[in-house]
Amino acid sequence: MKLLTLHRQAPVAPDAAQCHLCDAPIAGTLQDHLLAGQPGTSRVDAAICQRCGEALRRLVETFGPELCFMIQEHRQAVERLIGGPSARTAIARTQADQPDQANKPPRTEIEKTRQHLAQEAETLAHTERALRAEADKLAKLEHTDTER
Repeated sequence: MKLLTLHRQAPVAPDAAQCHLCDAPIAGTLQDHLLAGQPGTSRVDAAICQRCGEALRRLVETFGPELCFMIQEHRQAVERLIGGPSARTAIARTQADQPDQANKPPRTEIEKTRQHLAQEAETLAHTERALRAEADKLAKLEHTDTER
């Protein structure tokens, strides 16, 4: 099992143009780095955006530092659901143009992690929509109460 170290607000990686996890543009911006290997390793395996770094930090904060992931199924890509940077190109392509990745097992640990994070992001997007709907309901109720 690989140890991943998240280096928050790391120096800018010169060859990193986009987040390795969500494809957001990160060239010249504050980045987080994922380092794979023994503690103290300095090799950057993936440069990621601050948002993905924060999601990973919260995941570890919630479940503890000793995590092991298992992907049970592949769902629709989160970019299609929330309109992320990859959504524009993903929607433009037809299903026939896209390779069938859903049935292929991930080849590397980073691909497994990426799939898991996509599922987590999908779950978070669903939760966000539910929370926004509840907030809208509360705002309407509050507005109704102030009119009385």
